[in-house]
Amino acid sequence: MKIRDFKVQRLLDTTTLRKVCVENDYYTRGTSEEYDNLFKIIWDNKIVTDEQLIKVAEDIYNHSNIEKKMREYGCSDREVMDSIMFNLVNACYQLVEVEYE
Repeated sequence: MKIRDFKVQRLLDTTTLRKVCVENDYYTRGTSEEYDNLFKIIWDNKIVTDEQLIKVAEDIYNHSNIEKKMREYGCSDREVMDSIMFNLVNACYQLVEVEYE
């Protein structure tokens, strides 16, 4: 059996996104309305694009206590953003579609 190609899609629901925020102490500087808007980025469908993940990560970054994270982990602001992206990607469910010859 030979594989011709494959495609990976990421799924992220609002419950999982909320869990990522709570477990990592993210979004501590946002209002309830801003927090609701975070979920609206992925609300329409559970399959998320790279662009949506970037928007979510930037929104989380902009509404979190980044200085506290930098002190806590002894890292730069870029490393905090890397960590946010890492946590979001790892929270996604992966769907793999394989195309066979």
